[in-house]
Amino acid sequence: MTWFQTLSSRVKRYPISTAALAAGFKGILADQCVQRFVENRTGSSVNYRRTLFFANFGWLYVGIGQYMIFNRAFPYVIKRIETKLQMKMSKVKQATTMTLMDSCMHLPLIYLPSFYVSKEVFAYSLNLKTIKRGLTTWKNNLVKDCSLQAAIFIPIQGFNFYWNPKHLRVPFIVAAGFIWMIVLSVVRGGEDGGEKDEKNGRRRRDNDIEPGSVRQEQHL
Repeated sequence: MTWFQTLSSRVKRYPISTAALAAGFKGILADQCVQRFVENRTGSSVNYRRTLFFANFGWLYVGIGQYMIFNRAFPYVIKRIETKLQMKMSKVKQATTMTLMDSCMHLPLIYLPSFYVSKEVFAYSLNLKTIKRGLTTWKNNLVKDCSLQAAIFIPIQGFNFYWNPKHLRVPFIVAAGFIWMIVLSVVRGGEDGGEKDEKNGRRRRDNDIEPGSVRQEQHL
């Protein structure tokens, strides 16, 4: 048995736990790399609150949430389609269908709004104002975000759904998404500072996540 087969068998025993741990660790590592080596932060200027958000969103949604979507929801839809059409879909058609569901439904309608709202809530508190602001940011950036994600993840997910067994789908997308997370952290991570947040009527702390000008973070 090769090292890959050994690793795969262990992941298969604890697929959800592995997905959660891998995604959470990726969130921490990617954001800290960006802050320290791209944004050149050191000491007290490092925003650990932002990193904590990436970690929590990573293990909860990117890990557990996407495991349920990729391995429970998508296969269920495939079975319903096959039942409706009274035919067995080929492996290529199944992978293509799941890739399209991911790019056209999951990412724009579930992942992105979840990310934006979560970031607003994590930065401040859970209330109608933060939820509304998160949804507004999602709406304003939907076209650009979807175009960027589609260019990266359509080919990656096509490979993922075609070749990988279910228990390796999330670990694979987590590994592929490490570069994506760095891109998002650079582009959407937000600038810190002590300027006043007019929308919330208070002055932001240096370790706050700046939500208003932050336009995103995902996939996978």
